[in-house]
Amino acid sequence: MHLSIGSPPVDIYGSVDTGSDLVWTQCEPCPQSQCFRQEASLFDPKKSSTYNSISCFSFQCVIAGTNCSEGDCIYSLAYGRGLHGSFSSGNIATETLTFGSTSGKPLEMPKIIFGCGHNNSESPNTPSNQTGTIGLGPGSSSLISQMATSITGKFSYCLPHEGSSTINFGGIVAGAGVASTPLIIRDHYYLTLEAISVGNQRLEFVSGGKYFIDAGNILLILVFSVLYYH
Repeated sequence: MHLSIGSPPVDIYGSVDTGSDLVWTQCEPCPQSQCFRQEASLFDPKKSSTYNSISCFSFQCVIAGTNCSEGDCIYSLAYGRGLHGSFSSGNIATETLTFGSTSGKPLEMPKIIFGCGHNNSESPNTPSNQTGTIGLGPGSSSLISQMATSITGKFSYCLPHEGSSTINFGGIVAGAGVASTPLIIRDHYYLTLEAISVGNQRLEFVSGGKYFIDAGNILLILVFSVLYYH
């Protein structure tokens, strides 16, 4: 997902993740040994007039659910395991995020809580233009929750067979060929899975399986003990 951060705005490209909440991007200072390679220059908070660090005692630090170090609010996140695992740690701060819009006029969202990553690692198949992660989970520090008053908690995205698409905040994707299913929102977004078809065989769930949707995970993981042949 493409958006801009800071004043003046700097382009960042984050991996959309519905399984986590925090928005973070790689930031200066970040030694080469502690950051993954990206095409764009690292975001430098010292060059932004709207960057504000957060103290341990601020409500933003409580919202982010993070830790403290020498009075600063810090975070540490890990994603996945093994070869596909990644992590990020750094400072929690607030900044202005700028989005493209259907009107063509950039939309600014000030004082968004985000992570300024100073020690980061990504999986081997990470795109070269990626700079961080865009957390779209239901938690209080996610981009969705922080934009709630403007978008009423709604966002949608079409998954095309190829190419790119547009993420829609504040509305739903509608039109010919669009299908939808209800979500259960708790600590994650959950989907009630009723059955799976393998070839011509339909595998029914005994009592409706609840699976959480994680756009940051490349694997579909199922517990087959709750399946039976119908």
